[in-house]
Amino acid sequence: MKTFTNMKLLIFGLLGFLLILLESQAQVPLVPASTTVVLLLDQAIELALTHHPQITEAKARERQAKAATRDVRSRKDWQVKLEGEQVHLSKVPTLSGFPPAFHMSAVTLAKEDAHSGSITAQRVISSGNKIENGLRQSQLVAEASVFGTIRSRQLVAFAAERDFLQLVLAQGEVGVASQALDTAEEYLRVARNRYEAKSAAEFDVLRAEVQVEEARLDLVRANTTVETARASLGQTLAIPVEAWRASEEGLLASWTRFSVNDAIEMAFKQRPELAGAELNIQAAQSGLAVAHGERRPSVNFVADYQRNDPETTLQLNRWSAVVVADFPLIDGGHARASVDSAKAIVSQQKAVSDGIIKQIEREVRQAHARIDSAVTQVGVATKRLALAEEMLRVAHVRYSSGISTMTEVADAQTSVTRAKQGQIRAMSDLRIAEIELRLAMGVNPKETNR
Repeated sequence: MKTFTNMKLLIFGLLGFLLILLESQAQVPLVPASTTVVLLLDQAIELALTHHPQITEAKARERQAKAATRDVRSRKDWQVKLEGEQVHLSKVPTLSGFPPAFHMSAVTLAKEDAHSGSITAQRVISSGNKIENGLRQSQLVAEASVFGTIRSRQLVAFAAERDFLQLVLAQGEVGVASQALDTAEEYLRVARNRYEAKSAAEFDVLRAEVQVEEARLDLVRANTTVETARASLGQTLAIPVEAWRASEEGLLASWTRFSVNDAIEMAFKQRPELAGAELNIQAAQSGLAVAHGERRPSVNFVADYQRNDPETTLQLNRWSAVVVADFPLIDGGHARASVDSAKAIVSQQKAVSDGIIKQIEREVRQAHARIDSAVTQVGVATKRLALAEEMLRVAHVRYSSGISTMTEVADAQTSVTRAKQGQIRAMSDLRIAEIELRLAMGVNPKETNR
């Protein structure tokens, strides 16, 4: 009995071990961890231009405008319509009741079963220039939509480049924070050794421990910034977020500088939405011409052939050819209202164009001012880093000479770390300000990154 009990315990123990083993295996991920993917700026821009919904929407508007042009053009061509019908009558109508003197029997007006077919062809001879002006209007709108697509591509490329640079900045801060943590841990090790050797105060150890924790916190924040930047870049590229690492290969340290007046002049020549606004004004003027055409006569040619099987008294095979002239005499004010509406649209488009001109000038001036500020900040950050590094050198010398403590060296090292972070941010701000100016000027990113 005792042996049987021991066997049960052994079996239950083995089963428990197997369950624990299976559970631990289930917790092991079957899919290997994602590897880091090196991403170049050109690749990021190309992915954004391929997948971003704003580009898809702009292309759809462009196709819609071109389809509207084809629709207007079709109104000038032949319009041919074919119709057919099958008829079954429950009661065949007849004409009877003639006077006996006529000796006429009842006349059947239709057949119980019959089918008929007709073909009608129609073509506009003259539309009073309504179709011609409408066609020009739709063509101009289609051309304007192309410039809208170009601007959408520029905006998406700018967003991709901006988010890419933000990821570069975040990666740089991680590198600085990681190096600062290693240095702080080394200072802590030295401080502990000196404290154990009775050559340093306990305060130096505590100060070193505080700096280690501060450096570790900076590293956590920097890693969080990297993940946030990756998520933002993934949203701009409109593809699932990956473990990207933004490569600085191909990035320019700076861009050719323009005076603010030259930049504004170039922007007026290159901004696609300004060219699109001019086309929209011309399209609105063509729409006004269409509205004026409502008061002019139109002439159409219509030809028709109808065949009935079988023929009856009322349904004969026939053909016709007609020239139809249409001239509005009284339309209840429709034509005048159309003209007034078209004039308002012309004024609206001119106002839009003026607004775009002012917006372009404002954007260029603001971006130019941000570049000037960023250049100044880079200079200040560079000088600050140089001073911090010199302070660190002096602190090492003083420490080696026994004049100062490890705390002074650690504080100087913290100043160098902060200065490096400031320089990275200043350089990133300068690069972003430069691409903002390119965007304001209507310059494509690939025209300046090579």
